[in-house]
Amino acid sequence: MPLKKVHKNEWLKHGLSQFSSLGLAGINVEKMSKALKCNKSSFYWHFKTRQNFFEELIQFWQDQQESLIQKLHMEHSPSERFKNYLRFLFRKNQYGDLLFFIQREALHDKFLKKVLRNYNQQNNELAFILILDLGYDEEQGKQKTDLLLHFHRGWYEQHKYQRVSKPKVEDAMKLVNDFIEFEGEKD
Repeated sequence: MPLKKVHKNEWLKHGLSQFSSLGLAGINVEKMSKALKCNKSSFYWHFKTRQNFFEELIQFWQDQQESLIQKLHMEHSPSERFKNYLRFLFRKNQYGDLLFFIQREALHDKFLKKVLRNYNQQNNELAFILILDLGYDEEQGKQKTDLLLHFHRGWYEQHKYQRVSKPKVEDAMKLVNDFIEFEGEKD
């Protein structure tokens, strides 16, 4: 196999894709090196151990999520921020069942339990703040946040193996607008 230098981010992107599809079984250094057309030493150049790789992989994913969330706050109107959040929420998830595998592994892994708790807390807080910005009071905001995130989980499960087109996302957003009004004046 010809030697090829694979950058750290390439390993992390590929590892994230593998973990999202296969769970921890997808984090196989030999198989990943074959897919990236390099030898295993490239992996160990960047990561001391498989566990170290996995922790950096989760941090890489968290950084990507944070970057997307920061972009949401650049919108000027509460309605535009909320619409972009919904587009983010309902878009085709490039990392498939990542959260499923994190939840499964978090049952016996303290690190992942903390990651999952932080992710859920951050997602709840973001949705809650965006809903409050639309003009709802705190009680309504809590109820609508719970409703939105439960609706999204169900929607995701129904659509995760389908092609998620822009019209499908827009349809989901219209359904959300039925219980969290963001198009025009709220009641």
